[in-house]
Amino acid sequence: MELSKQQTDYTKGIAIAMMLCLHLFNRDYHRLFVPNLFVGKQPLSYYISLFCDCCVWIYCFCSGYGLYITRQNKPATFVQTNRLRLFKLYINYWVVLLLFVVVLGTILGKSANYPGNWLTFIYNFTSLDSSYNGAWWFLSCYALLVVLAPIIFRLIEKVNNYFVLAGAFVLYAFGYYARIKTPDVSEIEIIQLLWHQTYMFANAVFPFVLGAIAYRQKWNSMFIQSVSKWPFRNAVLLLLIGLLIVTHAMVPSLFVAVFTGVAFIFLFNAMQLTSVVERILHYLSTHSTNIWLVHLFLISSFAKSWSYAPQQPVLIYFWVLGWCLLISHGINLVYLPLQRYLLTNWFPR
Repeated sequence: MELSKQQTDYTKGIAIAMMLCLHLFNRDYHRLFVPNLFVGKQPLSYYISLFCDCCVWIYCFCSGYGLYITRQNKPATFVQTNRLRLFKLYINYWVVLLLFVVVLGTILGKSANYPGNWLTFIYNFTSLDSSYNGAWWFLSCYALLVVLAPIIFRLIEKVNNYFVLAGAFVLYAFGYYARIKTPDVSEIEIIQLLWHQTYMFANAVFPFVLGAIAYRQKWNSMFIQSVSKWPFRNAVLLLLIGLLIVTHAMVPSLFVAVFTGVAFIFLFNAMQLTSVVERILHYLSTHSTNIWLVHLFLISSFAKSWSYAPQQPVLIYFWVLGWCLLISHGINLVYLPLQRYLLTNWFPR
């Protein structure tokens, strides 16, 4: 009864969908869109987007969970598999960077910033910086988690898991404090970039470790056993997710996002989904990387007013999501053949 690969893929897809909601509506709505439903002085869409700030930590949890399963099943090829995973991700990233930053940025007359000077381009190309697209900060963070996964997993297997969790939580608290209180420490660009990488990675380790330990200790199985006999199971689980949204609205600090995110993972994956919902989630998950990589170009950089043109939050969300999916299909026309060619020639079996 542990989470299957299919379930973790679906959950990652939902995390990217939540990221889109967060970036669309967790901002001042004046002169952008016209919400109809308010809770106090804020639109309902704001509180839903606030809950969605757990999106990255959901992705980290699922990554730790899935990578630990991969290591357990195929320990001999784990490092090689991770190398291929990162290779494909960076090829995807570089395709988007070249198409949107170099080509589209130049065509739209924004070359002063996209791509800007050579140093800016190099920092972004290596994913050390994310000045082109703020959502790209997670790329280098995820790469570090994948590279360090063998060390992290050995630590989990040799040290009491509660000590490991405590240490990871201390890193999380440090990362949160640094991110909020001391995000800038130097006027020297490379030092500032490395500092940013440090505290964001410290934030990400805790949910990653939680994911690995959750599989190791079979947390999902225990939870499923406790809810399997609930009457009106889906309705109760949806109600509990609603309570998570309310709780986070009452405690709006980003610090609690990792806890609301992990709770959401277990609640959502305990639900019994219809085949239609599963097909939608599968489709969304296959395009989640491209949605992550391109959505901020639409809603912040190149087409902000156009993205909010429908005016109503629900229409805006599906309008932008639809364009992201359409663009994703276009990106894959370049990325997938390139990936196959490079894998065939650089990683022959």
